[in-house]
Amino acid sequence: MKPIKVIPYGANLLRTLAEEIVRRFYIPEDPLSLARLTVIFPHRRPALFLKHYLFEILGKGFIPPKTYSIEDFVKELALRVESPPGRQLTLPDRVWLLYRCATDTGTLKANEEDFASFFPWGVRLSQLFEEFFKEMKEPLPLPHPEGVPQRARELLEDLRLLWSAYEEALSRGQMTTPGRRLREVASMIEKLPLQGEGTFIVGFYALTRAEDKILRCLWEKGAEVIWQAPRDLLPLYRRWRDSWGADLDFAGPEGVSRPKIHFIEAYDTHSQITEAVKALGENQGRGFEALVLPDPSSLIPLLYELTDREVNVTLGYPLERTALWGLLDQLIRLQEGFDPSRGYYHKDYLATIRHPFLKRLLTPSGKEGGIILHLIEERIREVGRPYFHLEEVEDLIDKGTETFLALEGVDLAEARAFLWEIHQRIIRPWRGIRTARELALTVEGILSFIFGSPLKAGHPLENEFLYTLQEELLPALKGSLFADEPVSQSLLFSLFRQIVSVTRTPFEGEPLVALQILGLLETRLLKFDRVIVIDLNEGVLPSHEEVDPLLPPSLRPSLGLPEREREEEIVRYHFERLIYSAQEAYLIWQSSTSLSTEGLEGKTSRSRFVERLLWEEELRRGKLLEDEIRKPALTIPPSHFLPKEGIPKDRKRVWTKVFSLSQGKGLSASLLNTYIRCPLKFYYKYILGLEPPVEVLEEVEGDILGQVIHRALEEYFAPFLGRVYDPSRDNDLERLFGLFLKNFNRSPLSVLGPEKRFFIEEVVRYRLERFLQEMRDPFVILALEEEISLRLDFLGTEWNFSGRVDRIDLRKDTKVIVDYKTGRPERRRSFPAMVDFIPPEDLHYEQLREINRKVPDLQLQLYVLLLTKGKSAELGRTTAVYLNLAEGNREMEFFLIKPQDLAREERRRTWIQWSREGFPKLLQYLLRHILESPLYFRATEEEYCRFCEYEPSCHYAW
Repeated sequence: MKPIKVIPYGANLLRTLAEEIVRRFYIPEDPLSLARLTVIFPHRRPALFLKHYLFEILGKGFIPPKTYSIEDFVKELALRVESPPGRQLTLPDRVWLLYRCATDTGTLKANEEDFASFFPWGVRLSQLFEEFFKEMKEPLPLPHPEGVPQRARELLEDLRLLWSAYEEALSRGQMTTPGRRLREVASMIEKLPLQGEGTFIVGFYALTRAEDKILRCLWEKGAEVIWQAPRDLLPLYRRWRDSWGADLDFAGPEGVSRPKIHFIEAYDTHSQITEAVKALGENQGRGFEALVLPDPSSLIPLLYELTDREVNVTLGYPLERTALWGLLDQLIRLQEGFDPSRGYYHKDYLATIRHPFLKRLLTPSGKEGGIILHLIEERIREVGRPYFHLEEVEDLIDKGTETFLALEGVDLAEARAFLWEIHQRIIRPWRGIRTARELALTVEGILSFIFGSPLKAGHPLENEFLYTLQEELLPALKGSLFADEPVSQSLLFSLFRQIVSVTRTPFEGEPLVALQILGLLETRLLKFDRVIVIDLNEGVLPSHEEVDPLLPPSLRPSLGLPEREREEEIVRYHFERLIYSAQEAYLIWQSSTSLSTEGLEGKTSRSRFVERLLWEEELRRGKLLEDEIRKPALTIPPSHFLPKEGIPKDRKRVWTKVFSLSQGKGLSASLLNTYIRCPLKFYYKYILGLEPPVEVLEEVEGDILGQVIHRALEEYFAPFLGRVYDPSRDNDLERLFGLFLKNFNRSPLSVLGPEKRFFIEEVVRYRLERFLQEMRDPFVILALEEEISLRLDFLGTEWNFSGRVDRIDLRKDTKVIVDYKTGRPERRRSFPAMVDFIPPEDLHYEQLREINRKVPDLQLQLYVLLLTKGKSAELGRTTAVYLNLAEGNREMEFFLIKPQDLAREERRRTWIQWSREGFPKLLQYLLRHILESPLYFRATEEEYCRFCEYEPSCHYAW
């Protein structure tokens, strides 16, 4: 037998292997020279790196060796052993089979325990039996086991009986499990015609007895075994060497390479992530980097800090921590709280409709469904009853809500239909569920309703979670052994939760990009130039030794199973191999104090693995290193201690920023209106330049649709620019709708599914038809999408104000600025109310609220001033109007001043005076308030916070 080759930690094991394979086996004239080789790894990931290194060395294409993970290798060998190949059971199926065996053998008395109650015990029992398979052992009787719960005692006393029944059931049904398949292959390995020559067994550390038998057989037939370890072998390697009687061939220099290690003690998860990102930034682009997460809970906040980096995530993320499962779990809670006589509990119902996945749904006409759901929430609170039937909730959208819905551009019937569909598609189906198959089909229907078909959530992470649920968990339920077994809902839901609790979403990406985010076990065999490990706390790495209620550690040796200490030894090996193989390592943990459930104070401590590395470093350097541990300071932003009114202004900064905006595109009506409504939002958006939080696609669609309609109208009226448009002669719905479709197909909305496209197209066609029908009198089109601007001298400085008008008409002798609104037009006051307004002197919050009450919308008035340049003659013949496309072509109530009022001398003079003198004074006061008031005040009305994109992070929201 060949000696086992031992590669030191500092070497790149996979590249060393690639170099040896090329040197010994590559024949340029023989394209199959490498294909005759076989390489077996502990897991799948190293195979990609081996092929990468082979390509780097050869510099050209090649047929690679056959590479296997041990799991895949066993599956291939099983095809020669099993006849026919057995069906490999999932964990829930294995638990179900054990439940049936326990029932049949009398371990579970009839009707004494149901499947859902048995499930957690069944999971442990299945895992225990898998260990027996892998260790090629059979359980011994354990009469009167001590120190275990009553349920565990019953199972352990009948363990041998259960094992026999389980084995028989598997054989009878031509079924198997991963552990059983491994055992069967190991028991037949010596009879299989395997060729050891040309086979490499690489990177294994701890072997089960079945794995040991398979790999030893290959080694004895000429296979080569490669370890990565220090010369002072770790315990499990020493045991392996002695068991095989193998000679060792140490490659490379004596001793273990020493990476540069940074020890960092953070104060919470976010400070750990900050330090990790800082470490990445210090050497960005240099070498191959790994960010290792022993606890996957840090993954999501970490990814949000790495949006500018190309990363590959290889990590199993718990499905139960996702927003997707949050919705399904809340729907289950809603059903669990259902009372046939009283209905659904209002708190469960409100928690359901508040979920972001429901808020993003659209009504049939493309309106935001969140408006209707917010309305329902208010109406339920107004009524004040604890329980509601769904029909009663639907009746809350009545005549009393019609005005509110009209302001939002939503028809009463449409709102009721929207709510009815939500009830019909995602709530009512839960009532009839009795089997696992019905549960899976119900969840599939809900996913299709919310995400469309094919399922697409929009965000890459959500798509991964959707895939896990739709392609793995739900098919497993539908194809399970218990798929059509009728059980009570409470038991079925409990079972579903427990299955989800053991389900992980495996992320897949490009494993060769420079930055990898991995779990510790995913780093096996890989070498990185820089390694950053976070959450290095005791209880995380190594994890808390979970108390096994079925088989305590003291009972394991009596059954011939390895002791639990071996698991910690395995984790320590992989951790130290990872660190010592790197050139530089950042070890980050958190030190914080928190209250336990018993009310006692507890402090987190760094991992024993870190303590060991720190101790070794201190021995090497001959001094204590506690003072060299970096401890980031806890900093609290001053804004956390500010008074409730707002954030203090840096007047120099705001002057510089606003003046810069003025000299660039110019100060717009949108900027001014934002300040009137909420100076804080003005600060976030225009001074800090903060982008609002990413919105779901459905919430963005309204803006995109509005842009599409605007472009279609511009192209529709373009041939009439400078000419008379006569509706009786020139209206052409087909041309207008065709232009809409053309622009729609060029927009991001073109990717929408056929159902959404159908609704959007039908609604838009209906609105455009009404728009043309309600245009009756001829008019001249003077301009389309025209940029207008004006410089005004305020506060001793020239300021540029600008705007972009959708259309300018000449109607008889009056110029009319037309601004299209596809949603609800901005709230405004009538012209006489504005004339009465006199700007105050003070620059405080109440003065700004007064402006908001009197002149909440400056857009149309500013457009008139910009177009006329403040000239009296032009002002006397110019007005502006919002054209409400959401309701056809409504104009009259949205005129700034009606054309007929301009024909009245007294009204016209008042209008000119206000536009020349009053409105510029208002602009000057508002600009002074922006530049000189002491604070960025909170919103001037509570409703502005309701849909504000900055509200989740704003400390001053109503």
